[in-house]
Amino acid sequence: MAQRASEPDTDTARAERYAARTAMTSALSSVRLSGAPARLSELAVALVAASVAVGDAPSLDHGAVQEAGDSARAAHQALETAAASHLR
Repeated sequence: MAQRASEPDTDTARAERYAARTAMTSALSSVRLSGAPARLSELAVALVAASVAVGDAPSLDHGAVQEAGDSARAAHQALETAAASHLR
């Protein structure tokens, strides 16, 4: 967020980003190792990729940031919907 607001990056902000990416990787591993259907794993991979794309979008390209955010929200919704269907 700091980079998007034209604020200098900090060690703390960088550490928080790395921690968030590590948490996503751990969550993805949990899904893959849980024995969940392949479709849920595929959707989890798509969500991680879309979430990383939000952070990687050029900070001054508001259209790219918005598009990446929309993609991440759609990926999240798709995973939630599929997981809910699986649990029924």
